[in-house]
Amino acid sequence: MAFTVDEFHDLVRLLDQHPDWRREMQRLVLSDEVLRLPGQVTALVAAHERTDARLEALTDAVHDLVSAQARTEERMTELAAAHGRLEERMTELAAAHGRLEERMTELAARQDRLEERLSELAGAQAVTERRLNELTEVVRRLVETVERLIVRQDQLAGDQRVANNRLSRLDGLYLEQSFQQKGPARLGQQGLKRARVLTSHEWVSQLDDEERAGRLSADDVQELLRVDAVAEARDAAGPVWLAVEVSATVDVHDVERAVRRAHLLAHLHVRTRAAVAGYHLTDGARRAIAADNVVLLKWTDPSSPDVQSG
Repeated sequence: MAFTVDEFHDLVRLLDQHPDWRREMQRLVLSDEVLRLPGQVTALVAAHERTDARLEALTDAVHDLVSAQARTEERMTELAAAHGRLEERMTELAAAHGRLEERMTELAARQDRLEERLSELAGAQAVTERRLNELTEVVRRLVETVERLIVRQDQLAGDQRVANNRLSRLDGLYLEQSFQQKGPARLGQQGLKRARVLTSHEWVSQLDDEERAGRLSADDVQELLRVDAVAEARDAAGPVWLAVEVSATVDVHDVERAVRRAHLLAHLHVRTRAAVAGYHLTDGARRAIAADNVVLLKWTDPSSPDVQSG
């Protein structure tokens, strides 16, 4: 690419504005010999005036000047080549700048599409939040309904427990009355002859007499007062007394109470046995009955009791 006049004037103006650049240009354009040339020419003229003998030295200096000029031209050629490469680089940078502008345009278009998508998502988010608020309200009402149902269920469960307890007590009372009336006959079916169920008055009076005689402690008396029924009978070995626990469902605790109270009853009578009576029997009670040889009176129907041997 040619070095134009305008560019030359621009270069001259820059060199005038920056003396340090001008000195650097001089150093690059002119060799040290050329820079020293004015002094040498002055010395040559003075020497020529003084003697022709210095002519040969002047000729050598001229030759040196020519060589320096050749080197300067080579340097200028190199500078021109470098300037060409610089222009090529500027062209490449301009092309890269164009591609960058195209890329920026593409990114701007993508940003516009992204903003549109975000706007759509914001609308969808608003709809979702509205639906969530509606669902939250529905869930809140459902929770309140469930809580009310739970409270009602607890109330019904409490009522059911009260009813079951009342029914159990009624069943127990019925069984106790039934044992008072039919116990001797059922015990007779167990091989216990001449069976008789003591009345409450008889039993309390007997315990009072035994406590006064010192054969029972106050705690023993309180424990024996809790027995559901006491019966006396005879078997092949002689007289025997029975401590009877009555419950609609006989469990292991009923059996344990009957056994414990039969042991206390042994303080009063030589031979005693534990007995239980009820509609139903748990597995634990069944094992305890077998282990302790307890008499089992199982009422399978309130109107038709069935007596089985334990």
